[in-house]
Amino acid sequence: MYAGVKALTNRYSKMYGITKVEAEKRIKELVEVVREELLDENSSGIQLIDFLTLKKMQRKEKLGRNPLEPEKTYVIPATMGIKCELGKTFNQELNG
Repeated sequence: MYAGVKALTNRYSKMYGITKVEAEKRIKELVEVVREELLDENSSGIQLIDFLTLKKMQRKEKLGRNPLEPEKTYVIPATMGIKCELGKTFNQELNG
Protein backbone atom coordinates (compact mmCIF):
# COMPACT_ATOMS: atom_id res chain seq x y z
CA MET A 1 0.00 0.00 0.00
CA TYR A 2 1.23 3.48 -0.87
CA ALA A 3 1.64 6.19 1.75
CA GLY A 4 -0.57 9.17 0.95
CA VAL A 5 -0.48 12.66 2.38
CA LYS A 6 -2.38 11.57 5.50
CA ALA A 7 0.08 8.76 6.31
CA LEU A 8 3.07 10.99 5.61
CA THR A 9 1.53 13.74 7.75
CA ASN A 10 1.11 11.35 10.69
CA ARG A 11 4.68 10.06 10.42
CA TYR A 12 6.15 13.55 9.96
CA SER A 13 4.27 14.99 12.95
CA LYS A 14 5.45 12.12 15.19
CA MET A 15 9.07 12.28 13.99
CA TYR A 16 9.43 16.03 14.50
CA GLY A 17 7.01 16.66 17.36
CA ILE A 18 4.77 19.07 15.49
CA THR A 19 1.03 19.17 14.92
CA LYS A 20 -0.55 17.25 12.06
CA VAL A 21 -1.79 20.55 10.61
CA GLU A 22 1.76 21.95 10.50
CA ALA A 23 3.13 18.66 9.12
CA GLU A 24 0.54 18.60 6.33
CA LYS A 25 1.31 22.23 5.48
CA ARG A 26 5.05 21.48 5.19
CA ILE A 27 4.48 18.38 3.04
CA LYS A 28 2.15 20.27 0.69
CA GLU A 29 4.67 23.12 0.43
CA LEU A 30 7.43 20.66 -0.50
CA VAL A 31 5.21 19.02 -3.13
CA GLU A 32 4.43 22.45 -4.60
CA VAL A 33 8.12 23.41 -4.77
CA VAL A 34 9.02 20.11 -6.50
CA ARG A 35 6.08 20.50 -8.90
CA GLU A 36 7.02 24.08 -9.81
CA GLU A 37 10.67 23.12 -10.36
CA LEU A 38 9.73 20.23 -12.67
CA LEU A 39 7.30 22.45 -14.61
CA ASP A 40 9.94 25.17 -15.10
CA GLU A 41 11.09 25.14 -18.75
CA ASN A 42 14.66 26.00 -17.76
CA SER A 43 14.97 23.16 -15.26
CA SER A 44 16.22 19.72 -16.27
CA GLY A 45 15.11 18.13 -12.99
CA ILE A 46 15.84 17.85 -9.28
CA GLN A 47 18.76 16.16 -7.56
CA LEU A 48 18.71 15.36 -3.85
CA ILE A 49 22.21 14.01 -3.20
CA ASP A 50 22.27 10.42 -1.85
CA PHE A 51 18.46 10.18 -2.09
CA LEU A 52 17.06 10.53 -5.61
CA THR A 53 17.19 12.40 -8.89
CA LEU A 54 14.12 13.34 -10.90
CA LYS A 55 15.03 14.06 -14.54
CA LYS A 56 12.73 15.53 -17.14
CA MET A 57 12.88 13.61 -20.40
CA GLN A 58 11.29 13.98 -23.82
CA ARG A 59 9.64 10.87 -25.23
CA LYS A 60 9.71 10.84 -29.03
CA GLU A 61 6.66 10.56 -31.23
CA LYS A 62 6.14 7.00 -32.45
CA LEU A 63 3.75 4.77 -34.35
CA GLY A 64 1.49 2.43 -32.46
CA ARG A 65 -0.66 -0.52 -33.52
CA ASN A 66 -3.75 -2.13 -32.11
CA PRO A 67 -2.93 -5.87 -31.80
CA LEU A 68 -6.51 -6.70 -32.78
CA GLU A 69 -6.20 -4.64 -35.98
CA PRO A 70 -2.47 -4.77 -36.88
CA GLU A 71 -3.00 -3.17 -40.30
CA LYS A 72 -4.06 0.10 -38.65
CA THR A 73 -1.42 2.38 -37.20
CA TYR A 74 -1.80 5.52 -35.18
CA VAL A 75 0.60 8.21 -34.01
CA ILE A 76 1.51 8.31 -30.35
CA PRO A 77 2.47 11.96 -29.76
CA ALA A 78 5.72 13.10 -28.17
CA THR A 79 5.37 13.75 -24.43
CA MET A 80 7.42 14.88 -21.48
CA GLY A 81 8.07 12.35 -18.74
CA ILE A 82 9.94 12.08 -15.45
CA LYS A 83 12.69 9.54 -14.84
CA CYS A 84 13.52 8.72 -11.23
CA GLU A 85 16.96 7.43 -10.25
CA LEU A 86 17.83 6.43 -6.71
CA GLY A 87 20.90 7.92 -5.08
CA LYS A 88 23.72 5.51 -4.30
CA THR A 89 23.33 5.66 -0.50
CA PHE A 90 19.53 5.29 -0.57
CA ASN A 91 19.75 2.46 -3.10
CA GLN A 92 22.21 0.59 -0.81
CA GLU A 93 19.89 1.09 2.20
CA LEU A 94 16.88 -0.09 0.22
CA ASN A 95 18.60 -3.18 -1.16
CA GLY A 96 20.54 -4.13 1.96
